[in-house]
Amino acid sequence: TDLTELFSYDPQLAATLLDEAGWTGRNEDGFREKDGVELGFTIYPTPYLTGSVPEAELISQHLGRLGIRVRTQKLDIPTWTERVTNDPEQGVGEVTRSFVDVGTVAGVITDEGEDWFQTGSSDAELVRLRDEVAGAATREERAPLVEELSRHVLEQAYFIPLEQNVQRIYVQSPELTGITFNAVAIPSYHAATKEKP
Repeated sequence: TDLTELFSYDPQLAATLLDEAGWTGRNEDGFREKDGVELGFTIYPTPYLTGSVPEAELISQHLGRLGIRVRTQKLDIPTWTERVTNDPEQGVGEVTRSFVDVGTVAGVITDEGEDWFQTGSSDAELVRLRDEVAGAATREERAPLVEELSRHVLEQAYFIPLEQNVQRIYVQSPELTGITFNAVAIPSYHAATKEKP
């Protein structure tokens, strides 16, 4: 489903909305502030994807033009896990996951699963859509529900997609046989053998 209309680039509208929300002051560095509090946050790019750091830097540049300070801090895997994954107070985190089936998503978006958006069961519409997606018996029944769920998640700004995670490159010998692939195209070499030339 194409939901690009929800992502129109309109810096003037963004600036107007920030002004209307009361972020009209500017500090000495030029960033917006309200009641002495600077508008900004820190992004911790995931160490699992090479494109995360340049994406974070691009986000910082675009939001900086609007007066929002975005700090980027690169971390190693153990520190990233502690600072981002294990910290319930961390409001901005990168989520990357490959799913075998879109119906699996219903199990991670509320407190009946991983609670990706930290909403628990407080969003009745999200809970309804979760249950309907999980209970759909056919792809035809599920497709419009997934579209409705996607639209709701984006309109509530629970999640902002930045990339499609398809960065898998494998190089192997043509003599290798017995390779199997799971539903998200990750190879398994467990039963693979190499033919002798």
